[in-house]
Amino acid sequence: MLATENSHLTKYLEDSVEDTHRLLANLVAIPAPSHNEEKRAEFIKAWLEDLGAEGVYIDSAKNAVYPLLVGDGDDIVVFEAHTDTVFPDTTPFEFKSDGTNFYAPGVGDDTASVAVLMSVIRYYLTKRIVPANGALFVLNSGEEGLLLFTYKYNEAGEEPREATAGTIPGIIGGYDAKDTAYAF
Repeated sequence: MLATENSHLTKYLEDSVEDTHRLLANLVAIPAPSHNEEKRAEFIKAWLEDLGAEGVYIDSAKNAVYPLLVGDGDDIVVFEAHTDTVFPDTTPFEFKSDGTNFYAPGVGDDTASVAVLMSVIRYYLTKRIVPANGALFVLNSGEEGLLLFTYKYNEAGEEPREATAGTIPGIIGGYDAKDTAYAF
């Protein structure tokens, strides 16, 4: 069952790569320097709600969070990608492509992963996929080491058990998009 679902997701992502590239260009155009990710979080929240996502919120740390079938005490999987760039908002955020690679401040760290994760959420929503366990999609504020959502929840509860989610197909911005899933 999981292998079949993964192959369907892989095909969906391959078929929608142009949509993901457009999403990436839109995200890159929104300045999101560390600790000032509000505009990007607002864009993500609105984008998800336009797809029909319910319960999306922006927390006090400026994380855009989408809980999918998450209940009290349930086992969940958390998918994270961070939304900030280390560039000040005065930096021109022009998105360029040479047909193979994409160039812009923060495109590979970590905006490409944000776009891919949002495309995965789009798959879940448009295909009406119901995960076996709850899934918590977190578009984090903060650079690596400052992932404020993870720290916030680690302080409150159990330490996550890290598990590699695997490679999501497609080279985006010259960056082989991989993410990490955390099971609580």
